[in-house]
Amino acid sequence: MNATHPRGKLVREDEGKVAMRVAVVPDKKTLVVDFGRPVVWFGLGKKEVRGLIELLTKREAEMVDASNVEFD
Repeated sequence: MNATHPRGKLVREDEGKVAMRVAVVPDKKTLVVDFGRPVVWFGLGKKEVRGLIELLTKREAEMVDASNVEFD
């Protein structure tokens, strides 16, 4: 394990940690996830899954507040 592979290399193609930004575009009623580079897959531990769920839930609330309409 190291800074680029916190859980060790999961598979041969594992390129290590990847940054992720989550933003809302209110006028488009869209949540955007930006990895900053092409990403085929990513793995998360239980703590990171919970953090991602909380972040997405927070951003979803911002979408509802900003647009004041329902959407899928």
